[in-house]
Amino acid sequence: MDISGALDATFTLPCDLELTFDTPALIANWQCVQKATGAPGLPRAVLAMAPELSRVDHSTVRVVLGALVNATARVGLAQTTIGYYTLLRELEACVASGKLPTPGVTLDVDHAIGALAHNVFVCRDQKLLKNTATFLRGLSLPGHDAVGTGKALKKAIAKPI
Repeated sequence: MDISGALDATFTLPCDLELTFDTPALIANWQCVQKATGAPGLPRAVLAMAPELSRVDHSTVRVVLGALVNATARVGLAQTTIGYYTLLRELEACVASGKLPTPGVTLDVDHAIGALAHNVFVCRDQKLLKNTATFLRGLSLPGHDAVGTGKALKKAIAKPI
């Protein structure tokens, strides 16, 4: 529902949604999506539609985009997961220690997401550093490190990508 609302709010002009996404290419390469995510196949009506029609048919574009969102949700995209991971880990630590989280936890969510945009994430906040580093180690993305000291930064920069 959130994504559907975001699409409606973003693509407000006639044919805006239809001409932004290459629906024929998504349909033609759906096997790649299935292989990567374990997603089910697209509906027969979508597969039977002529490619030039699938590009301009609003209902078909919505069905394909919905299937793509569901497929990506199956695998937990790092960009959508790291923020929640960081927040929940910090809340869990606060509950365990009987303390309230600081307002800075909301910034930690954004900073953790930002860590994915860089090969080396430098952070002096020990809670954020630990949460981000743990998440990054769990990814199969070589060359992503979270560091908190000059020595660790020098080592991370020296790593081949």
